[in-house]
Amino acid sequence: MRIPAAIALMDRNNGSSQAARSASLRAVLGGEHKGPSSGALEIFAEMQAQLTRQDEWIDDYDARIQRLSRQNEEAARLMEIPAFGPLNSTAFIAAVGDPHRLRPPASLSPSGRHLAANTGLTPHEHSSGGKQRLFGISKRGDRYLRTLLIHGARRALRCAEGKQDRLLLWALKAQGNQGL
Repeated sequence: MRIPAAIALMDRNNGSSQAARSASLRAVLGGEHKGPSSGALEIFAEMQAQLTRQDEWIDDYDARIQRLSRQNEEAARLMEIPAFGPLNSTAFIAAVGDPHRLRPPASLSPSGRHLAANTGLTPHEHSSGGKQRLFGISKRGDRYLRTLLIHGARRALRCAEGKQDRLLLWALKAQGNQGL
């Protein structure tokens, strides 16, 4: 079996996730598919070793993030919010730091609105002649943090059914009104 054919077989059978590719690679190396040359088998073995090292690194970094989130008081408080796990809370703290640094003019106090504007979660506005036009989110600010917050919110909405948390109830009501 040629290398492109082996890769196509891995994709067709298991999708494109890293775990699926790793499982297919183990199957090829284990001899379930006859025919790869010795050179191809060496390459596959090197690829398997790289995937194994990457899995170990990911596990190590996950453990570090878990440990960091438990040790940091602000991260622990953030994790009380639905959709804020260890990754979101530590990324939020790393990106925002002290929320008071986002201070608006002296006459106003800091608010969630300023934080949302800083992360690019506010609507993009084109207003003229007294007519307000709001479009999708502005996408300004930290792209990675915005992505984590959006995915966390989607996850919280999926798991919100039957829970009595005020924030989740509000989010479900907003989702029903917007048809999200």
